[in-house]
Amino acid sequence: MPEINYRDRDTYRTLAADRKISHRMRLIHRDDRTEPGLWLADAVAWSARWALAADEPQWFNRVVDATTVYEAATGQLLVLNSDRGRSTEW
Repeated sequence: MPEINYRDRDTYRTLAADRKISHRMRLIHRDDRTEPGLWLADAVAWSARWALAADEPQWFNRVVDATTVYEAATGQLLVLNSDRGRSTEW
């Protein structure tokens, strides 16, 4: 396994040990350029990172104009507020 995937592996092991996911779930790394199902997730992650780290929210705004983005941990609508912090709408 390439070193770049170690964090994913460790996260998987922690979630399985804490019984937050089934131990029967398998972690498989795919080349995201050949997997259309990953393109939107990558676009959301990339645009949110630019909005928060570089204070350039225009890309995230384009994504949320075209789709609805939910926070994975809470299931609530994800909104990035103007002070570069994460918030959720109720």
